Amino acid sequence: MWRWLLVAVATVTTVAENSTDSMAKATSRFHPYYWPHAGQTCYFRCRDAGFCCGGSASSNQMISCAQACVMRARGTPENDLTSEKGLCQRNSASGCSVTVNEMSYDLCSTCHDLTSNCPHGVESSAACNYGARTWTEYLIAGQEIVNAQGCDCAWIPHDNCESKDFCALACRKANPWGTCAP
Repeated sequence: MWRWLLVAVATVTTVAENSTDSMAKATSRFHPYYWPHAGQTCYFRCRDAGFCCGGSASSNQMISCAQACVMRARGTPENDLTSEKGLCQRNSASGCSVTVNEMSYDLCSTCHDLTSNCPHGVESSAACNYGARTWTEYLIAGQEIVNAQGCDCAWIPHDNCESKDFCALACRKANPWGTCAP
């Protein structure tokens, strides 16, 4: 944990010395909910749900449950993954890697945790969709919903990222743990 914190502080300090624009780009990489234990949390939540490929690589050119969960932890909105044209909607001809938030993911490896539930690794977008949602569920557990500027924000845990009105933007800003954080 301390090593991650030191790297983040060192990066921000170095960038701050260079320019304000660079600072904005660098700090955007450090989503407030990307804790050092995100990989472990994602691995165990996905494994317990019966999904394979819990390491850093996936198979069959598909995004694994654990990879999608980590993408969410690094700040990718759930809807960017799970929507009709989201990143999870891949097939066996989609390519062997994908880069999301400046991090590359290997999608053509052999998974080392195959089971009878997934004898060939990741076989459909169901694993990715579950991974994206499991991080949201992890964040929501124990979160207090904050109402913002006269807006009722009770819908935030189920935000589909489509509304762009005043209350939607205010509620997302007041509840950065939601599925569509700014």
